[in-house]
Amino acid sequence: MRSPHTFALLLWGSVAVLAALGPDRATLWPATVAYTSAFLALLHLWRRHRAYLDDPRVLLGGAVLLRVTLFPALPDLSDDLFRYVWDGWLSFSGMNPYLYPPADPALAAWQGSPLYLALNSAAYHSVYPPLSQVVFFAGGAAYEHLGWPAAAYVVKGGFLALEVAGIAGIFFALRALGRECASLALYAWNPLVLVTIAGSGHTEGGLTAALGLLAFGVASGRGKTAWCGLVLAAASKGVPIVLAPLLFRRLKEAGGSGRALGDAWPAALLALALALPVIAPGALAGVISSLDLYVRLFEFNGGLYLLAQEVVRAFTGEDYGRTIGPLLRWLFLGIALLVSLRWPVRGAEDWFQGALLLFGLYLATATTVHPWYLGWGLALVPLTSFIRGPWLWASWAAFLTYFTYAGGPHGVLTAIFWGGVALFLVRDLEGAIRDRLLRWAGRRKARQLEDVLQDGSLLDLGAGEGYVAAELRRADRTIYLMDVRPSFQVPLPGVVYDGSRVPLRDGAVDTVLLSLALHHAENPDRVLAEALRVARKRVLVTESTYRWGWERNALEVADRWANRGRGMETKEAGGGATLHFRTVGSWLGAFSEAGAEVLESRRLNRVGHRHHLFVLRPRGVRGAPAPLP
Repeated sequence: MRSPHTFALLLWGSVAVLAALGPDRATLWPATVAYTSAFLALLHLWRRHRAYLDDPRVLLGGAVLLRVTLFPALPDLSDDLFRYVWDGWLSFSGMNPYLYPPADPALAAWQGSPLYLALNSAAYHSVYPPLSQVVFFAGGAAYEHLGWPAAAYVVKGGFLALEVAGIAGIFFALRALGRECASLALYAWNPLVLVTIAGSGHTEGGLTAALGLLAFGVASGRGKTAWCGLVLAAASKGVPIVLAPLLFRRLKEAGGSGRALGDAWPAALLALALALPVIAPGALAGVISSLDLYVRLFEFNGGLYLLAQEVVRAFTGEDYGRTIGPLLRWLFLGIALLVSLRWPVRGAEDWFQGALLLFGLYLATATTVHPWYLGWGLALVPLTSFIRGPWLWASWAAFLTYFTYAGGPHGVLTAIFWGGVALFLVRDLEGAIRDRLLRWAGRRKARQLEDVLQDGSLLDLGAGEGYVAAELRRADRTIYLMDVRPSFQVPLPGVVYDGSRVPLRDGAVDTVLLSLALHHAENPDRVLAEALRVARKRVLVTESTYRWGWERNALEVADRWANRGRGMETKEAGGGATLHFRTVGSWLGAFSEAGAEVLESRRLNRVGHRHHLFVLRPRGVRGAPAPLP
């Protein structure tokens, strides 16, 4: 294995190439190669050399070095810097930047400057929150006295300094949580973060500082610090205000409602001071108007937005983008409220998961998702492994969306970005999704068995997680679980056995249930014989059956996919995993050979795989069931 220094140098060298290339729209192809090289080097270091990254000197020193390398670049991948300096120039000149859009005649004295000609969205009021305006002011002062590009470097330097402070905050949050600090590299060394903040000077640098303060407050249990961090985050980007209910619930969980509210007073004063420029007479209405227009008119890499737009256009032939955008905004607010009120907040880890989910939901429902917006969630990625995969994929794929500026296919680039996010989301949440599906399937299977299940004791043999048995519980039933693996997830008594000999006396239970279990057994006939031996009244068998060979092949593929990661595979000597699917006739023959009487045989469903129920009576007459061990 190569030394970690080799990959660290590769990452730094790739970033140096990016700085040399601009990067700008004319050099996007070579810049993408360098960007991908840096990204892959980071992933290798994260996967194979975490001890190396866990050294604060390497981690933090490398973060500063990478930023210094990109700082001299002035990429043309975004022209937001011109608007930042414009707002600051107005502030420095004594004009409230929220009062008038740049194109308003009231600003005629400034409109003759080269800076005005380079602005984007000159017809719109500024929507940049107050914390960002503080940095803009410094850039405006530099523009007044030194011009461009000195003003651009002052703004970039201000946001870069704030971002470095935020990285320190996240570092100390990880220390407070007792976690390895190597995960901070996923943000601090991430090439997207480097390009968008150190390179392009976006306001996400200020947001990182606020999120670092917020993260440290949550991780260390300092309520006042957390509230102030939240206010600064909202004063940097606006959207983080949706985290307020979640933060209150976390602080309430840690110290009660009184303390959670009492700790908010310094943040309330800070919010009031920062809001004064925005709520000045005539300013707020313009800001709200521009925000609404951004939602209705602007679109870039919007996942659900573009999908909904194309679906509606396919059915109606009309473009309803101006309607879909606001609807998605309300959809997000509704879901955000639900998440904020229902998401568990028992610990700091829970809170970081909820916050990361809320940022992700916002971007998924937004009409515009510029690459630098990913910095919101990436700053929290080091603090939790929850849905980390989608964020990391997005941090690579976001760079591809810059090709839209160079005439690239917007729809294809958006599909690559969001398609990858969806795939990684499914992968990361596979366990949780599978568990919910298993619980739902357990309820459905239990309903199918109720009419043939008698009272008394029940042994669920091959119980898996135990979700079917849990749904069959009643006051007049005693239920036990048994399986070859200790994976029970329900509060019922369970025993692990060897898959061959059931450790119970003959007739120990009234009923044995084999729910989709025999085809997973290494020797299904042996398991069936054991079930008939220990059952006093009945054995209930449900199985996936088939009629044609292609159905059997489909069953194998579906079963292996659905049960991967659950440890349900069986092994034959010298062979691989084996699944023993049979036809209905084959099962009936096996039951007869085992000496069981088939009381009922019927298909449980009309559509889908042939899910079959067999109700068996054991051979011989049994007395009262023997007590279980």
